[in-house]
Amino acid sequence: MRHPQPRSAHTALRTCVGCRRRDDRSMMVRVVVERDANGRYTVVPDPRRRLPGRGAWLHPRAECFERAVRCTAFGRALRVTAQLDLDAVGRWVERAERARQDSGPEDSTEQDGTEQDSTEQDSGRQAGARPPVCESGSDAMSTR
Repeated sequence: MRHPQPRSAHTALRTCVGCRRRDDRSMMVRVVVERDANGRYTVVPDPRRRLPGRGAWLHPRAECFERAVRCTAFGRALRVTAQLDLDAVGRWVERAERARQDSGPEDSTEQDGTEQDSTEQDSGRQAGARPPVCESGSDAMSTR
């Protein structure tokens, strides 16, 4: 008779398309592409993680969203070459930022008043290490 082994505490890690840091999926929002009746591709948030299709993960922070837009990370992660409408995700991130500010900071505040991002500690990066920066005009994901 086989004895069931106890399950380990498993957390599903995902990589943010903006900052490229790995974090628990509960700390991020999933986004997917939907095609409307006019043939336009719209990136929409999927907070319940139930919409069909390929998804990408994003921290609900303005800096992660802005970096993902600047680096054209949504198109690469979602494997869509057409022009993407990102307004719905932008509005969702703005609302999440406002809610986070209204409820108080989630990040730890040091004595000098600067905020330290809690994902730096959990992501395996050294504190103070800069996340990769995309270079405008070049594809950071190109194969060699």
